[in-house]
Amino acid sequence: MTARIPTLTTWLALASFIAACGGGEEVAPGESDAATTGPTTGAPPTAVRVETPRIEIVPDTLEVTGQLVAESETALAFKVPGYVDEVRVDAGDEVRAGEVLATLRDDEVEARVAAVEADVTRAQRLVERFERLHADSVVALADLQNAQDGLRQTEAALRAARFDLDNARILAPADGRVLQRLVEPAQWANPGAPVLSFGSTSGGWRIRVALSDREVVRIHLGTAADVVLDALPDLSLRAVVVEVAAGPTPGTGLYPVELRLEAPPVGIRSGFVGRVRLSTEGPVARLRLRPESIADIDDGVGIVYVIDAVSIARERRVRLRGFAGEDVLASGDVAADDQLVTTGAAFLREGDDVQVVGGEGDR
Repeated sequence: MTARIPTLTTWLALASFIAACGGGEEVAPGESDAATTGPTTGAPPTAVRVETPRIEIVPDTLEVTGQLVAESETALAFKVPGYVDEVRVDAGDEVRAGEVLATLRDDEVEARVAAVEADVTRAQRLVERFERLHADSVVALADLQNAQDGLRQTEAALRAARFDLDNARILAPADGRVLQRLVEPAQWANPGAPVLSFGSTSGGWRIRVALSDREVVRIHLGTAADVVLDALPDLSLRAVVVEVAAGPTPGTGLYPVELRLEAPPVGIRSGFVGRVRLSTEGPVARLRLRPESIADIDDGVGIVYVIDAVSIARERRVRLRGFAGEDVLASGDVAADDQLVTTGAAFLREGDDVQVVGGEGDR
């Protein structure tokens, strides 16, 4: 008889499926593609070993992929229009609060400031002259008031010109890191158009995930999680859910969720990807299966066999949930008093005649 021995590729698929899903629908009891009849051939019984199903109580978890972002990540922009003169930083550069990051060409603005300063000086002299003349009853009060109004207008124009000059550059709002550089010198920049993406290193870190509707109802604000970043695979981080979107993202149907890292390590960067294991409500009972007891795998569903009262193999399907050491955790239609086939499962089909040659404890 040909054995259905799972290949390395199959086991890798199992591992990646469990890592990617961490959940799924329970398998309906008795669900099978094969008919539940007697022996399928006249071949001699297949020798197998069996064990009583092992049940393990484990925390109910949900495992998804997330991306790290700075908690105070912002887009920096010029407040006035103009051509970009300099961009002094690149993505990944660390900067200090107040450091100049980018500038606009300010020749025209400086010329306008100088011209308006001259207008203010002339307006001040005119007001001073009219005040003396009004005191000698040479100039009417209305003429003096008009001169004073003119001075106030030129002073306002000077403040506006100086504002433009001051805002022809972008300063780092805090200590942090440049995440993205979005423009280059000589490009035209409109007011408010993002020039740099900036993340403060003093505001903490978050990891963003996206959950389906069936997943998002299993978590809430305050749900704890373990995070392992791909860049730091030997370091387990703790996080807690701080934001859950009220509605899904258009186009994906997934709900954005953000978790705050409780003790972020030094050296992490925005954009790091990692695995997030959320601890959902309450412990659950899981089957603990030896790898050899899983005869085949199909889209996260494993096929196992139990032996009925007349030594006939009966196929059962179980949802694969994760790993526990070298064993596989699963849920499905296997009872606590079943005889679960371990060694020999890969050689079986539904309805095969079997001969139990021992249990796992007999080895």
